[in-house]
Amino acid sequence: MADPQSVFPRFFATLGAPPLRGREFDSRDTTTSPKVVLVNETFAREFLGGADPVGRGIGLHSTQQADATIVGLVRNMHHDGVRRNPVPVVYLPATQDDPGFARMFVVKSALPPSELGSTVRHLAAELSSEAALTHVQTLGERVDGSILRDRLWAG
Repeated sequence: MADPQSVFPRFFATLGAPPLRGREFDSRDTTTSPKVVLVNETFAREFLGGADPVGRGIGLHSTQQADATIVGLVRNMHHDGVRRNPVPVVYLPATQDDPGFARMFVVKSALPPSELGSTVRHLAAELSSEAALTHVQTLGERVDGSILRDRLWAG
């Protein structure tokens, strides 16, 4: 089974990790357009024997036939900590998925981290009164949190 991650367009470009093959999500990916996904290297290796996934159909639900097309292959990322082995991931465009589904997005900013959280929350509230942001943190904070136990043991 693959781990679903809902991300916004330019998520990978913002992280400096453009797709290895295919494309990233963009303005073509709307609620009325055909469903698309990106997959990571582990997904391609485990479910497709390492074959090029771009252009292949994929069933988003275990009981369905292919209802989405893989449009990109991305590098493995460590969403749950740098020490854990990457798991198969299917990235869904936030612009196509259920609005109740948790979404992940990345903001690249020159603002100091102390100002960024409140600024992002304010912008999200302007976009949607239903938006609720949780786990706002810098990339450095996220990495530090994932290796905290190792630091304590090494200390």
